[in-house]
Amino acid sequence: MENVKTSLSRRHLLSLGAGTTAISILVNRMTTAQGVTPIWRKFNLASIKLVFATIDQMKVEEFVAFFTEDAQFRFGNTDTVFGKQEIRVAITEFFSSIQGLNHNITGVWKGKWPMGDVVSVEANVTYIRQDGIVVILPATSTLRLKGNLIQDYRIFMDISPVFT
Repeated sequence: MENVKTSLSRRHLLSLGAGTTAISILVNRMTTAQGVTPIWRKFNLASIKLVFATIDQMKVEEFVAFFTEDAQFRFGNTDTVFGKQEIRVAITEFFSSIQGLNHNITGVWKGKWPMGDVVSVEANVTYIRQDGIVVILPATSTLRLKGNLIQDYRIFMDISPVFT
């Protein structure tokens, strides 16, 4: 896999912290009169950051728009969910269990699978629990694309410290 992070300019490595960023402006512009428009045109760090900014802003509909109709999603050791509706339910339930989250992306790699690109994203994820306690955990996400949408999304991490 190719490490994309090292080949991109500093401008692309902007922080996704609190406040308005160029990424959050793009996320807000994704919504059209017809619904949410997928932004995957080609693989690059900006499009990856847009997906994670959508997650960090806890925008369920915008996040689900990145998936194919028959996509699958798995978070840690939970059961895999299938299809946009099940993904929507799972993400909604998860977002309701926390106050907030933020991904600090530390590495991005690109590969291939029979249906298209595979993107692996390493991050340190800051979670704000319901009681206000902040927990930072490492995570790796693998996104298998079919065309310009996510067909298979897997998050590899131990989320249990957020709920203990």
